[in-house]
Amino acid sequence: MPKKNIWIISHYASPIKYGYGTRLFLLSEEFIKMGYNVTIFTSTSNYQLNIKPVTHKIFTHEDINGINLVWVKGINYSDAGGFKRVLSWFIFSFFLFFYRSERTNKPDIIIVSSLSIIPVINGWLFRKRYSNCKFILEIRDIWPQTLVDLGGYSKHHPLVMLLGWFEKFGYKHADSIVATMPKADLHIRKRIKQEFNFTCIPQGIDLNLLNSNIDLTEEEIKEFFPEDRFVVGYAGAIGRANALEILIEAAQNINKRSINDIHFILVGDGNAKNDLIELAKGLKNVSFMPRIPKLKVQCFLQNCDILYASARQTSLYNYGISLNKLMDYMLSARPIIFSFSGFDSLIGVADCGLVVPAGDVKKLEDAILSYYYMDKNERERIGSNGRNYIMHHRTFSVLADQYQSIFQSL
Repeated sequence: MPKKNIWIISHYASPIKYGYGTRLFLLSEEFIKMGYNVTIFTSTSNYQLNIKPVTHKIFTHEDINGINLVWVKGINYSDAGGFKRVLSWFIFSFFLFFYRSERTNKPDIIIVSSLSIIPVINGWLFRKRYSNCKFILEIRDIWPQTLVDLGGYSKHHPLVMLLGWFEKFGYKHADSIVATMPKADLHIRKRIKQEFNFTCIPQGIDLNLLNSNIDLTEEEIKEFFPEDRFVVGYAGAIGRANALEILIEAAQNINKRSINDIHFILVGDGNAKNDLIELAKGLKNVSFMPRIPKLKVQCFLQNCDILYASARQTSLYNYGISLNKLMDYMLSARPIIFSFSGFDSLIGVADCGLVVPAGDVKKLEDAILSYYYMDKNERERIGSNGRNYIMHHRTFSVLADQYQSIFQSL
Protein backbone atom coordinates (compact mmCIF):
# COMPACT_ATOMS: atom_id res chain seq x y z
CA MET A 1 0.00 0.00 0.00
CA PRO A 2 1.55 3.37 -1.00
CA LYS A 3 2.44 5.86 1.72
CA LYS A 4 0.02 8.69 2.39
CA ASN A 5 1.40 12.19 1.87
CA ILE A 6 0.81 14.89 4.49
CA TRP A 7 1.33 18.58 3.81
CA ILE A 8 1.53 20.84 6.88
CA ILE A 9 1.23 24.61 6.51
CA SER A 10 2.26 26.60 9.58
CA HIS A 11 4.04 29.95 9.64
CA TYR A 12 6.00 29.12 12.81
CA ALA A 13 6.75 25.38 12.44
CA SER A 14 10.48 25.04 13.00
CA PRO A 15 12.90 22.23 13.96
CA ILE A 16 15.07 22.43 17.06
CA LYS A 17 18.09 22.90 14.77
CA TYR A 18 17.05 26.56 14.44
CA GLY A 19 16.51 27.25 18.12
CA TYR A 20 13.50 25.32 19.31
CA GLY A 21 11.34 22.46 18.10
CA THR A 22 7.67 23.25 17.53
CA ARG A 23 4.56 21.14 17.88
CA LEU A 24 4.08 20.58 14.16
CA PHE A 25 7.65 19.52 13.54
CA LEU A 26 7.65 17.11 16.48
CA LEU A 27 4.32 15.63 15.36
CA SER A 28 5.77 15.23 11.87
CA GLU A 29 8.68 13.16 13.21
CA GLU A 30 6.09 10.79 14.66
CA PHE A 31 4.12 10.73 11.39
CA ILE A 32 7.33 9.68 9.59
CA LYS A 33 7.73 6.78 12.05
CA MET A 34 4.15 5.76 11.25
CA GLY A 35 5.00 5.52 7.56
CA TYR A 36 3.67 8.81 6.19
CA ASN A 37 5.53 11.18 3.88
CA VAL A 38 5.55 14.67 5.39
CA THR A 39 6.15 18.10 3.87
CA ILE A 40 6.12 21.20 6.10
CA PHE A 41 5.72 24.72 4.70
CA THR A 42 7.00 27.33 7.12
CA SER A 43 8.26 30.90 6.97
CA THR A 44 11.68 32.44 7.46
CA SER A 45 9.81 35.39 9.08
CA ASN A 46 10.01 34.10 12.63
CA TYR A 47 11.36 36.34 15.40
CA GLN A 48 11.81 33.31 17.71
CA LEU A 49 14.43 31.60 15.55
CA ASN A 50 17.89 31.69 17.14
CA ILE A 51 19.47 30.70 13.81
CA LYS A 52 18.12 32.00 10.51
CA PRO A 53 17.86 29.48 7.65
CA VAL A 54 19.87 30.22 4.52
CA THR A 55 17.50 30.79 1.60
CA HIS A 56 18.16 31.99 -1.95
CA LYS A 57 14.77 31.61 -3.62
CA ILE A 58 11.15 31.98 -2.60
CA PHE A 59 11.04 28.26 -1.78
CA THR A 60 14.04 26.48 -0.26
CA HIS A 61 13.85 22.74 0.40
CA GLU A 62 15.65 21.13 3.33
CA ASP A 63 15.52 17.52 4.50
CA ILE A 64 15.51 17.16 8.29
CA ASN A 65 14.95 13.72 9.84
CA GLY A 66 13.11 12.56 6.73
CA ILE A 67 10.79 15.58 6.69
CA ASN A 68 10.71 17.72 3.55
CA LEU A 69 10.91 21.22 5.04
CA VAL A 70 9.98 24.00 2.62
CA TRP A 71 11.17 27.41 3.79
CA VAL A 72 9.04 30.20 2.34
CA LYS A 73 11.05 33.40 2.10
CA GLY A 74 9.74 36.27 4.18
CA ILE A 75 10.66 39.61 5.70
CA ASN A 76 12.68 40.14 8.87
CA TYR A 77 11.11 41.77 11.92
CA SER A 78 11.84 41.99 15.64
CA ASP A 79 8.67 43.44 17.16
CA ALA A 80 6.23 40.62 17.91
CA GLY A 81 3.36 43.10 18.08
CA GLY A 82 4.32 45.24 15.11
CA PHE A 83 2.96 45.81 11.62
CA LYS A 84 5.75 43.82 9.94
CA ARG A 85 4.73 40.66 11.76
CA VAL A 86 1.19 40.91 10.42
CA LEU A 87 2.52 41.74 6.95
CA SER A 88 4.69 38.60 7.08
CA TRP A 89 1.54 36.47 7.49
CA PHE A 90 0.09 37.80 4.25
CA ILE A 91 3.41 37.43 2.39
CA PHE A 92 3.68 33.77 3.49
CA SER A 93 0.18 33.00 2.23
CA PHE A 94 0.70 34.98 -1.01
CA PHE A 95 3.85 33.05 -1.97
CA LEU A 96 2.15 29.71 -1.28
CA PHE A 97 -0.27 30.45 -4.15
CA PHE A 98 2.66 29.87 -6.53
CA TYR A 99 3.90 26.57 -5.10
CA ARG A 100 3.78 23.57 -7.40
CA SER A 101 4.34 19.97 -6.38
CA GLU A 102 7.12 19.01 -8.81
CA ARG A 103 9.58 18.46 -5.90
CA THR A 104 6.95 17.20 -3.47
CA ASN A 105 4.52 14.29 -3.44
CA LYS A 106 0.97 15.44 -4.04
CA PRO A 107 -0.94 15.64 -0.75
CA ASP A 108 -3.55 13.23 0.57
CA ILE A 109 -3.99 15.26 3.76
CA ILE A 110 -3.36 18.97 4.33
CA ILE A 111 -3.07 20.42 7.84
CA VAL A 112 -3.18 24.20 8.23
CA SER A 113 -2.19 25.26 11.73
CA SER A 114 -2.52 28.73 13.23
CA LEU A 115 -0.89 31.08 13.94
CA SER A 116 -1.43 32.57 11.27
CA ILE A 117 -5.03 31.80 10.29
CA ILE A 118 -4.62 33.33 6.80
CA PRO A 119 -3.27 30.17 5.04
CA VAL A 120 -6.66 28.48 5.40
CA ILE A 121 -7.23 29.90 1.93
CA ASN A 122 -4.14 28.02 0.71
CA GLY A 123 -5.28 24.78 2.33
CA TRP A 124 -8.67 25.10 0.65
CA LEU A 125 -7.14 25.87 -2.76
CA PHE A 126 -4.67 22.98 -2.50
CA ARG A 127 -7.58 20.67 -1.73
CA LYS A 128 -9.34 21.96 -4.85
CA ARG A 129 -6.17 21.48 -6.92
CA TYR A 130 -5.45 17.95 -5.72
CA SER A 131 -8.61 15.83 -5.87
CA ASN A 132 -9.43 13.41 -3.04
CA CYS A 133 -7.28 15.49 -0.67
CA LYS A 134 -8.60 16.20 2.85
CA PHE A 135 -8.17 19.50 4.70
CA ILE A 136 -7.66 19.69 8.50
CA LEU A 137 -7.60 23.02 10.33
CA GLU A 138 -5.70 23.16 13.62
CA ILE A 139 -6.21 26.14 15.94
CA ARG A 140 -3.91 26.77 18.92
CA ASP A 141 -5.24 30.24 19.71
CA ILE A 142 -8.67 31.67 18.96
CA TRP A 143 -7.94 34.37 16.39
CA PRO A 144 -8.93 37.11 15.99
CA GLN A 145 -10.74 37.05 19.37
CA THR A 146 -7.34 37.03 21.08
CA LEU A 147 -6.64 40.44 19.51
CA VAL A 148 -9.85 41.79 20.99
CA ASP A 149 -9.70 40.25 24.47
CA LEU A 150 -5.95 40.49 25.09
CA GLY A 151 -4.72 43.00 22.53
CA GLY A 152 -7.31 45.67 23.20
CA TYR A 153 -8.47 45.91 19.56
CA SER A 154 -12.02 46.86 18.71
CA LYS A 155 -14.09 44.06 17.22
CA HIS A 156 -14.72 46.49 14.35
CA HIS A 157 -11.02 47.04 13.62
CA PRO A 158 -10.31 46.21 9.93
CA LEU A 159 -7.62 43.65 10.84
CA VAL A 160 -9.94 41.91 13.32
CA MET A 161 -12.72 41.77 10.76
CA LEU A 162 -10.39 40.48 8.03
CA LEU A 163 -8.89 37.77 10.22
CA GLY A 164 -12.39 36.89 11.37
CA TRP A 165 -13.35 36.24 7.75
CA PHE A 166 -10.40 33.85 7.32
CA GLU A 167 -11.27 32.11 10.59
CA LYS A 168 -14.89 31.58 9.61
CA PHE A 169 -13.88 30.46 6.10
CA GLY A 170 -11.55 27.83 7.59
CA TYR A 171 -14.19 26.50 9.96
CA LYS A 172 -16.71 26.21 7.12
CA HIS A 173 -14.47 24.42 4.65
CA ALA A 174 -12.28 22.15 6.79
CA ASP A 175 -13.04 18.43 6.69
CA SER A 176 -11.99 18.25 10.33
CA ILE A 177 -11.07 20.83 13.00
CA VAL A 178 -8.45 20.21 15.68
CA ALA A 179 -7.89 22.52 18.64
CA THR A 180 -5.50 22.49 21.56
CA MET A 181 -8.23 24.02 23.78
CA PRO A 182 -10.76 21.45 25.04
CA LYS A 183 -13.87 23.61 24.66
CA ALA A 184 -12.96 25.42 21.44
CA ASP A 185 -15.92 23.74 19.74
CA LEU A 186 -18.23 26.04 21.73
CA HIS A 187 -16.55 29.04 20.08
CA ILE A 188 -16.72 27.44 16.64
CA ARG A 189 -20.48 26.89 17.04
CA LYS A 190 -20.86 30.63 17.60
CA ARG A 191 -19.02 31.34 14.33
CA ILE A 192 -20.71 28.84 12.00
CA LYS A 193 -24.13 27.20 11.98
CA GLN A 194 -23.23 23.99 10.14
CA GLU A 195 -22.09 20.69 11.62
CA PHE A 196 -18.34 20.04 11.86
CA ASN A 197 -15.91 17.36 13.01
CA PHE A 198 -13.99 18.45 16.13
CA THR A 199 -11.16 16.88 18.13
CA CYS A 200 -9.09 18.32 20.97
CA ILE A 201 -5.44 17.33 20.62
CA PRO A 202 -3.61 19.31 23.32
CA GLN A 203 -0.05 20.58 23.58
CA GLY A 204 2.71 18.01 24.02
CA ILE A 205 6.18 17.68 25.45
CA ASP A 206 9.40 17.17 23.52
CA LEU A 207 11.18 14.28 25.23
CA ASN A 208 14.42 15.33 23.53
CA LEU A 209 14.60 17.98 26.24
CA LEU A 210 15.42 15.25 28.75
CA ASN A 211 18.61 14.30 26.93
CA SER A 212 19.81 17.47 25.25
CA ASN A 213 19.71 20.10 27.99
CA ILE A 214 22.43 22.71 28.27
CA ASP A 215 23.39 23.77 31.78
CA LEU A 216 23.36 27.36 32.89
CA THR A 217 26.87 28.73 33.22
CA GLU A 218 28.44 29.22 36.64
CA GLU A 219 28.36 32.97 35.95
CA GLU A 220 24.60 32.88 35.25
CA ILE A 221 23.88 30.93 38.42
CA LYS A 222 26.12 33.18 40.51
CA GLU A 223 24.58 36.35 39.08
CA PHE A 224 20.90 35.45 39.20
CA PHE A 225 20.44 32.72 41.85
CA PRO A 226 21.21 33.98 45.37
CA GLU A 227 22.56 31.30 47.70
CA ASP A 228 20.23 29.68 50.23
CA ARG A 229 17.09 31.27 48.84
CA PHE A 230 13.69 29.76 48.07
CA VAL A 231 13.36 30.56 44.36
CA VAL A 232 10.10 31.30 42.54
CA GLY A 233 10.81 31.10 38.81
CA TYR A 234 9.11 32.28 35.64
CA ALA A 235 10.33 31.48 32.13
CA GLY A 236 8.72 32.69 28.92
CA ALA A 237 7.39 35.75 27.17
CA ILE A 238 7.13 38.90 29.29
CA GLY A 239 4.21 40.54 27.55
CA ARG A 240 1.13 42.38 28.69
CA ALA A 241 -1.01 39.27 28.16
CA ASN A 242 1.09 37.41 30.75
CA ALA A 243 -0.09 39.61 33.64
CA LEU A 244 3.25 39.36 35.48
CA GLU A 245 2.69 42.55 37.44
CA ILE A 246 0.69 40.33 39.83
CA LEU A 247 3.86 38.37 40.63
CA ILE A 248 5.82 41.58 41.27
CA GLU A 249 3.08 42.81 43.61
CA ALA A 250 3.25 39.53 45.52
CA ALA A 251 7.03 39.95 45.77
CA GLN A 252 6.51 43.47 47.15
CA ASN A 253 4.10 42.19 49.80
CA ILE A 254 6.41 39.34 50.83
CA ASN A 255 9.28 41.83 51.05
CA LYS A 256 7.20 44.04 53.37
CA ARG A 257 6.67 41.05 55.67
CA SER A 258 10.47 40.79 56.07
CA ILE A 259 10.59 37.26 54.64
CA ASN A 260 14.01 37.70 53.14
CA ASP A 261 14.84 34.25 51.81
CA ILE A 262 12.25 34.08 49.00
CA HIS A 263 13.61 35.25 45.66
CA PHE A 264 11.77 35.80 42.36
CA ILE A 265 13.52 35.29 39.00
CA LEU A 266 11.92 36.12 35.66
CA VAL A 267 13.66 34.97 32.49
CA GLY A 268 12.61 36.11 29.03
CA ASP A 269 11.84 39.19 26.96
CA GLY A 270 8.76 41.03 25.79
CA ASN A 271 6.97 44.34 25.45
CA ALA A 272 6.14 44.54 29.17
CA LYS A 273 9.62 43.81 30.53
CA ASN A 274 10.73 47.42 30.99
CA ASP A 275 7.49 48.23 32.81
CA LEU A 276 8.01 45.29 35.15
CA ILE A 277 11.61 46.26 35.84
CA GLU A 278 10.37 49.73 36.78
CA LEU A 279 7.65 48.23 38.99
CA ALA A 280 10.25 46.04 40.76
CA LYS A 281 12.66 48.94 41.23
CA GLY A 282 14.20 48.84 44.72
CA LEU A 283 13.16 45.22 45.37
CA LYS A 284 16.15 43.08 46.28
CA ASN A 285 14.09 39.88 46.07
CA VAL A 286 13.40 40.18 42.32
CA SER A 287 15.83 39.71 39.44
CA PHE A 288 15.41 39.56 35.66
CA MET A 289 17.38 37.29 33.34
CA PRO A 290 17.59 37.83 29.59
CA ARG A 291 16.00 35.32 27.26
CA ILE A 292 17.90 32.01 27.21
CA PRO A 293 18.04 29.27 24.53
CA LYS A 294 15.30 26.64 24.68
CA LEU A 295 17.82 23.95 25.64
CA LYS A 296 18.76 25.91 28.76
CA VAL A 297 15.19 26.31 29.97
CA GLN A 298 14.97 22.96 31.76
CA CYS A 299 18.15 23.71 33.67
CA PHE A 300 16.74 27.07 34.75
CA LEU A 301 13.45 25.52 35.86
CA GLN A 302 15.15 22.79 37.85
CA ASN A 303 17.21 25.37 39.71
CA CYS A 304 13.96 26.86 41.04
CA ASP A 305 11.90 25.58 43.97
CA ILE A 306 8.50 26.42 42.49
CA LEU A 307 7.34 27.85 39.16
CA TYR A 308 4.83 30.51 38.24
CA ALA A 309 2.54 31.00 35.24
CA SER A 310 -0.27 33.48 34.71
CA ALA A 311 -2.90 34.69 32.29
CA ARG A 312 -5.17 37.70 32.32
CA GLN A 313 -8.81 37.24 33.23
CA THR A 314 -10.86 37.02 30.06
CA SER A 315 -13.87 35.09 28.78
CA LEU A 316 -11.55 33.75 26.07
CA TYR A 317 -10.30 31.16 28.56
CA ASN A 318 -13.76 29.71 29.09
CA TYR A 319 -12.76 27.47 26.16
CA GLY A 320 -9.55 26.38 27.92
CA ILE A 321 -5.98 27.55 27.56
CA SER A 322 -3.09 26.26 25.47
CA LEU A 323 0.29 27.08 27.02
CA ASN A 324 3.49 25.39 25.88
CA LYS A 325 5.06 26.81 29.03
CA LEU A 326 3.08 24.40 31.20
CA MET A 327 4.58 21.44 29.35
CA ASP A 328 8.11 22.63 30.10
CA TYR A 329 7.19 23.39 33.70
CA MET A 330 5.67 19.97 34.31
CA LEU A 331 8.64 18.19 32.75
CA SER A 332 10.92 19.90 35.27
CA ALA A 333 9.07 18.18 38.15
CA ARG A 334 8.60 21.39 40.12
CA PRO A 335 5.30 22.50 41.75
CA ILE A 336 3.45 25.14 39.74
CA ILE A 337 1.35 28.10 40.82
CA PHE A 338 -0.96 29.22 38.02
CA SER A 339 -2.86 32.52 38.21
CA PHE A 340 -5.76 31.61 35.95
CA SER A 341 -9.54 31.82 35.70
CA GLY A 342 -10.99 29.60 33.01
CA PHE A 343 -11.90 26.06 32.01
CA ASP A 344 -10.12 22.98 33.33
CA SER A 345 -6.56 23.96 34.19
CA LEU A 346 -4.11 21.14 33.52
CA ILE A 347 -2.48 21.88 36.86
CA GLY A 348 -5.57 20.72 38.69
CA VAL A 349 -6.03 17.66 36.48
CA ALA A 350 -2.45 16.51 37.09
CA ASP A 351 -2.43 17.57 40.77
CA CYS A 352 0.94 19.23 40.30
CA GLY A 353 0.37 22.64 41.86
CA LEU A 354 -2.13 25.30 42.82
CA VAL A 355 -4.47 27.39 40.68
CA VAL A 356 -5.35 30.81 42.08
CA PRO A 357 -7.85 33.27 40.56
CA ALA A 358 -6.36 35.54 37.90
CA GLY A 359 -5.37 38.90 39.36
CA ASP A 360 -5.75 37.88 43.01
CA VAL A 361 -2.48 39.01 44.62
CA LYS A 362 -3.44 37.89 48.14
CA LYS A 363 -4.21 34.31 47.09
CA LEU A 364 -1.03 34.19 45.03
CA GLU A 365 0.98 35.36 48.03
CA ASP A 366 -0.69 32.70 50.22
CA ALA A 367 0.07 30.00 47.65
CA ILE A 368 3.75 30.98 47.48
CA LEU A 369 4.03 30.92 51.27
CA SER A 370 2.27 27.55 51.50
CA TYR A 371 5.01 26.02 49.36
CA TYR A 372 7.70 27.96 51.20
CA TYR A 373 6.65 26.40 54.51
CA MET A 374 5.93 22.97 53.02
CA ASP A 375 8.22 20.00 53.60
CA LYS A 376 10.66 19.62 50.69
CA ASN A 377 9.70 15.96 50.13
CA GLU A 378 6.06 16.94 49.75
CA ARG A 379 6.98 19.63 47.21
CA GLU A 380 8.97 17.06 45.26
CA ARG A 381 6.00 14.67 45.28
CA ILE A 382 3.71 17.36 43.88
CA GLY A 383 6.24 18.32 41.22
CA SER A 384 6.67 14.68 40.20
CA ASN A 385 2.92 14.39 39.60
CA GLY A 386 3.28 16.85 36.75
CA ARG A 387 6.10 15.00 35.06
CA ASN A 388 4.38 11.63 35.45
CA TYR A 389 1.17 12.99 33.92
CA ILE A 390 2.71 14.41 30.76
CA MET A 391 4.96 11.37 30.29
CA HIS A 392 1.80 9.25 30.07
CA HIS A 393 -0.59 11.62 28.29
CA ARG A 394 1.28 14.34 26.44
CA THR A 395 4.16 12.80 24.49
CA PHE A 396 4.07 13.45 20.76
CA SER A 397 3.75 9.74 20.02
CA VAL A 398 0.45 9.78 21.96
CA LEU A 399 -0.74 12.94 20.19
CA ALA A 400 0.26 11.57 16.78
CA ASP A 401 -1.89 8.49 17.44
CA GLN A 402 -4.83 10.82 18.03
CA TYR A 403 -4.11 12.55 14.72
CA GLN A 404 -3.86 9.22 12.93
CA SER A 405 -7.38 8.37 14.11
CA ILE A 406 -8.58 11.52 12.32
CA PHE A 407 -6.64 10.59 9.16
CA GLN A 408 -8.28 7.16 9.12
CA SER A 409 -11.77 8.58 9.72
CA LEU A 410 -11.36 10.90 6.71
